[in-house]
Amino acid sequence: MIYDTSSVDSLLICKNCEANIDIPKSLSWGKVICSYCETYIHVNDNKFECSLCIKIHEMPKDGLSICKPLLQMISVKPTKQSRGKTFDMLENLLKVVEKNRSFIKHGIIEQ
Repeated sequence: MIYDTSSVDSLLICKNCEANIDIPKSLSWGKVICSYCETYIHVNDNKFECSLCIKIHEMPKDGLSICKPLLQMISVKPTKQSRGKTFDMLENLLKVVEKNRSFIKHGIIEQ
């Protein structure tokens, strides 16, 4: 069975800077930003203006917490699963064809 992971991939992108999240930091209303963006939050009287929703929020006493479930997702290394012998053979053949096409395009002859 093949799963669509595009919705999971979007969770791994910081909603503020649109870069890959290194350490996911949870905002109290459910959004997650990267630790880099957290360093640019300006706190005045334990309150800050969110750049995502443009509202004033209270900063937790210990700062933003790490979103542990998302951190676990980031640390998981996906493994390649076989989709069947025929599919794998065709996939490998396609890689060889693409490599040779690149060589031909650049005038390189493989020995």
